[in-house]
Amino acid sequence: MNVLKAHEKEQVLTLFRAGLSAREIHRWMVFDRTTVARYAREAGLWPEHPKPASLPEVATGTNTFGL
Repeated sequence: MNVLKAHEKEQVLTLFRAGLSAREIHRWMVFDRTTVARYAREAGLWPEHPKPASLPEVATGTNTFGL
């Protein structure tokens, strides 16, 4: 498990609060995305169990107009 120094942790949280994603912070600071997410989760800025992306409705060719 990676442990960040106090000033690195503050930088990560500041960037996360500014709206950057874990991936963007990873690119900027070269910390693992899971480490970034862990610190954000501990600070209450990241959901414990994020909702999975919903799939868009797919047309199936069925008649949906009640005809």
